[in-house]
Amino acid sequence: MGAQHSTRLHSLVVVDAGAGGGDGHTHLLCLAELMSYEEACRLDPELETFNSMLQQRIGRAISTLIDGVQVRSLSLDSLREITGCLLEMNQEVVKIILDCKSATCGRTPSSST
Repeated sequence: MGAQHSTRLHSLVVVDAGAGGGDGHTHLLCLAELMSYEEACRLDPELETFNSMLQQRIGRAISTLIDGVQVRSLSLDSLREITGCLLEMNQEVVKIILDCKSATCGRTPSSST
């Protein structure tokens, strides 16, 4: 799955680089950051779980939007579902930030001599 995911990310960045006509250097930096994030996901099971949940929620939100676009309107239920997905994602991010903050607050800075 990791290699397939990496190929997909690379394809997205290459397509984006051709479409925007922007700075190729910026796109290479984005690709490097995406690959770094992928590697971090492979090394950290907690991050990998978060990433999987994030991808599922984003997929659900995009599906809801696509369904609404196909019928040329978004129902209140569709908007409610999208808002719910975004709220869940935000709550997960806040939880991770707070966990990281509490983990780093317990550490004492190393003294360099």
